[in-house]
Amino acid sequence: MTMSKVKVSAVEAKELEWITAHGDTERCIKEYIEYGHTWNKYLKPLKDMGFDKFVAAVVNGWEVEKTPHEKVKEYYDNQASLADHHRNTSLVTISHILLHLGIKIDGINA
Repeated sequence: MTMSKVKVSAVEAKELEWITAHGDTERCIKEYIEYGHTWNKYLKPLKDMGFDKFVAAVVNGWEVEKTPHEKVKEYYDNQASLADHHRNTSLVTISHILLHLGIKIDGINA
């Protein structure tokens, strides 16, 4: 059975990279159990993610989840590669939605 990677934020990924570089899987889990409750500032994102998610990430690996802005930009770029009529309709719709929501995304409307 293949275990899937855990989706984490960019901040969580940075701290996971740090802690796994300083110990093997077993040590990382022991550190969480013994000292996780004291983790503040830098390691706080790992404490906040919870034990189950932390263990799954350390054991199975992780991948950084895209932010909502990155997801919209990716969709926008995919639509930009479509045929003219459909592309123009999609791009205008996305631009109008962002305008009405007051959201600026680099490469789209910022």
